[in-house]
Amino acid sequence: SKAMTAYSSLTTDAKATEDLMEFRVLMEGAAVGRLARSRRNKATRLQLLIDVLDQMHDAKDTAKFGKLDSKFHLVILETCNNAFINMIGQTLHAQYQRYIAQAHIGATEGMRQQTLSEHSAVVEAIKNSDADAAREALEEHLSAAAERTQILRIKK
Repeated sequence: SKAMTAYSSLTTDAKATEDLMEFRVLMEGAAVGRLARSRRNKATRLQLLIDVLDQMHDAKDTAKFGKLDSKFHLVILETCNNAFINMIGQTLHAQYQRYIAQAHIGATEGMRQQTLSEHSAVVEAIKNSDADAAREALEEHLSAAAERTQILRIKK
């Protein structure tokens, strides 16, 4: 945990960011796959977040939207019923949180709506117990989020 934190805080190049996103896809993909295969009520907390995000996607409080977006990913980790995925995910969260925050500062209403649609696709796949579709939806979301972040960085 300390080594990952130190490495991430010292490295800011594009390759490190790509590596982090790739690892996130693997880790969170495993988490949503586990949730989709779970027999318990697996998407309740995620659906509650979707409902709140849906009510505020066109609001001007981009910081709050960003926090809820981040919380969505934390809930995936917390509820996947795998202590190691959760622990590693929580450790890395602080590192990619800065990218999420940057992305939401300049995000347009359309970008927030796209985030909401992508989150909803992940939740629907989990509700349908479709682990492959959940992983695919998550990967598409993280890839699109990285592209949106890149677009916003270029505009600065």
